[in-house]
Amino acid sequence: MTQENENLTEVQNDVRADKEKKNKLLTGVLIGAIAGGVIAMIDSTTRNKVKKGAVGLKDSSVDVYNQVRENPSEVKDQLIDQVKGATSTLKSAIEDAQHLYERVNKVVGKVNDVVKISTQTLSIAKSAKSELGKIGSKVKDAGSEVKGGSTSAIGHNEGYHTESENNETKNQGANN
Repeated sequence: MTQENENLTEVQNDVRADKEKKNKLLTGVLIGAIAGGVIAMIDSTTRNKVKKGAVGLKDSSVDVYNQVRENPSEVKDQLIDQVKGATSTLKSAIEDAQHLYERVNKVVGKVNDVVKISTQTLSIAKSAKSELGKIGSKVKDAGSEVKGGSTSAIGHNEGYHTESENNETKNQGANN
């Protein structure tokens, strides 16, 4: 039982600590806001802007109140018209967004196709490079065989003589 009591006490202490932290944060935010407001009011330009804004808000609130009091049905109709206009504009914006979404999806699909084709092309190019390397190696080997074997095959094997060797042999026979 004592272990359960200790756990319960520990949880309660954690909850209190969290509440104290939140209270300190809220207090700090409020103090900061008040200090910022006081410092902002030191500047005469800011003070005048705030004063004009407050007066304008008061005047417009009084005007709205008077309009509603004098002619509530007209204000209601105006409000309904404004909401209808806003609704129409929002519908149009939503339709435009849907069209844009569809166009973007088409482009993304085409981009995916291009990526696939590019990947395939790159693979083919790498394969061709490898094959060209093998072909080049075979051509090089063939060239080496031709160079290495050409002196022994031409003119030095029996029955195969160059034209100058044949002429030389004829001249020796005539001289003998």
